[in-house]
Amino acid sequence: MSLIAYRWWIARQRRYAGWQLRSLVMRQWWEGPHLRAPAAPGVWRCSADGTARCCTWGQPHCRCGIYALKSERLTLNWVPWSQTPREGCLVWGAVALWGRVVEHEKGYRAEHVMIRRLVVPRRIWVRFCRAPCANGLPLVDVDRLPQPSLVEALGRQYGVDVDLGDEIEVHA
Repeated sequence: MSLIAYRWWIARQRRYAGWQLRSLVMRQWWEGPHLRAPAAPGVWRCSADGTARCCTWGQPHCRCGIYALKSERLTLNWVPWSQTPREGCLVWGAVALWGRVVEHEKGYRAEHVMIRRLVVPRRIWVRFCRAPCANGLPLVDVDRLPQPSLVEALGRQYGVDVDLGDEIEVHA
């Protein structure tokens, strides 16, 4: 039995591989719909104190695993716009979690994650406002548009339904 959660990725077109998803934090490419957290025999790798070392799963200092948020609402309220690269765009989706799973206040971290559904936002508007804003209006607007081939290509690459989602507005 698996647990459903939600997360963000960066979608980029890779030479010789086409469109692929990359983890925001780990900078790890998702070659297929399933990803297993990096592991050593019997333990996961973690670097809670800044040095790579092995730890036993479940220890308070352990940060190992693949992270996901508990709900769509939490996911859409935490848009990682600052991590969007010049090439590519942000994509969010539903994932199934299983294996060793640790629950946190707003999300989970798991040993195994399988992509179930992807959503490519039509546009992400980032509204920057430095205090004080004149009349409450933003000083700068930045928009991120997906490339037309992205939706179909991600569906083929990961074998899941990919939807073109609504516009998302972020206040930075």
